[in-house]
Amino acid sequence: MNYKKPTISSRLWIINYFTNLSCLPDHLDYKALNFKAFIFIFRRKMKMTNTALRAENSNSRTITFKSREHEKFYEEYLKKCRYQDVYHQALVYCLGIDRDTRENVNKIYNFKTGCVKTECLQEGWQTSGSLRIVRMAFNLYCNGTPSVYDHEDAEKQLSECSCYTVEDLFCCGYAKFFWEAIKIRYPEYCS
Repeated sequence: MNYKKPTISSRLWIINYFTNLSCLPDHLDYKALNFKAFIFIFRRKMKMTNTALRAENSNSRTITFKSREHEKFYEEYLKKCRYQDVYHQALVYCLGIDRDTRENVNKIYNFKTGCVKTECLQEGWQTSGSLRIVRMAFNLYCNGTPSVYDHEDAEKQLSECSCYTVEDLFCCGYAKFFWEAIKIRYPEYCS
């Protein structure tokens, strides 16, 4: 395809069109700028849009689910969350991976308060796989290791913290879905 340099009238149309967008700062007179300067500022501004807007606009990508039950769980429980942001999307996605976590979701997360229930890690229904899922969900949702503070002893805290390492979480059959959860949580870095 041949590139054709825009005419002056088409340049003015482009400038008029894009200056009406809310993503550009109001303090500049874009019509006084030459076309190259305007395009430079516009491209730079578009790269600097905030994370929330990028995350909001990233919903067009296809999400890989483990099963139809996983997908139905995601659609149903995301609606129950206080917000439908990337934090909640990653949390609900993770918690829907396995049947055990789907069945015990209300023991893991409080949908009314938006708080994780770290005591669920000590319950009898947990398996090695469900523990990994819950810790990955907590990590993506809280940006940390919230269950570490359930222990007073420093050694137990270190032991719990080590359960959140990449090696401990990803060395299982759920790694593919954990990576998908990371792409949901950090769309601006995984495109």
